[in-house]
Amino acid sequence: MRFLIALWLVSYAPNIDDNLELNAKARLLDGGTESIPVMIGVMGGFAWNMSDPGESGASDNESQAYAQVMLNALIGDRLGIGLVPTVLRNPRIQDTEPETTFALGMHGQAYISEQVSLLGEWIISRRRADLEHDSGTLGIEIETGGHFFKVVLTNQYRMNPTQVLGGTPYQFKPKYWRLGFNVTRLLTF
Repeated sequence: MRFLIALWLVSYAPNIDDNLELNAKARLLDGGTESIPVMIGVMGGFAWNMSDPGESGASDNESQAYAQVMLNALIGDRLGIGLVPTVLRNPRIQDTEPETTFALGMHGQAYISEQVSLLGEWIISRRRADLEHDSGTLGIEIETGGHFFKVVLTNQYRMNPTQVLGGTPYQFKPKYWRLGFNVTRLLTF
């Protein structure tokens, strides 16, 4: 079983709410068949938004939390697919009363070579004020000896899972796309 703990602290303009997030992820099961291996994992996180949301009565509503089950499969060594059902507490910190909602993430990754893949992600969420649209992402990933570089186009302007899972005010159209870049390094202990 693999286990990961991460702390996200982003306090510049794209983060919007000075969002501090702590999350943990664990791989529970590796199974399936040789031709279609599957992985099941869980992830959860808690975030504290340090900026005042600015709405009357919402100043005590600064925390968010989520829990996910990750279901992934690899089909024929070249196509990875996954579903990520999610429970999200307090998707919109501007509201005076927090709500609990459900989101469903779907993703795919086509492996062009050992180092290059194309990826896509869509998160279905309930429409709410200022978050009328689902989050979508298209991108390319390049692996170079333990580093994974991703360049993505997305309609989401927020960064952390608690912020992204609730939706976005922008449609998935080129005029609303943002360019993103991620780098991940796998460390083996």
